[in-house]
Amino acid sequence: MENTKQLVNETIETLKEYIPKLQNACNDITEALQTNSHSTALQLIGQFSEGMDWVSEANILLAKLNVEVNIEELTNINGFFKEINSALSIEDYVLVADLFQYEVKPSLDKVNEAL
Repeated sequence: MENTKQLVNETIETLKEYIPKLQNACNDITEALQTNSHSTALQLIGQFSEGMDWVSEANILLAKLNVEVNIEELTNINGFFKEINSALSIEDYVLVADLFQYEVKPSLDKVNEAL
């Protein structure tokens, strides 16, 4: 039981440290796209996606341990990724930048507040 409590606390603390990094990544991606550094932006988007996978896995782990961390915004962010992928497929980098700046980052702000 003590190990479970420790795991929960460590996971939440790691989330608290990690979410701001994802928020900063949104800014970096937006800036790279706005300055036509598309290859850099694509690399950052890949890293961001991996980071979001970890956040989702951590949320699933917490749910399995019956710890309710109300970060339903993750569902919204996953929905935005569908839009981002569609925009990337037609090379609409303005839309991708807008999605990171005006949709994904504010959702991450809400996730951060929920923690």
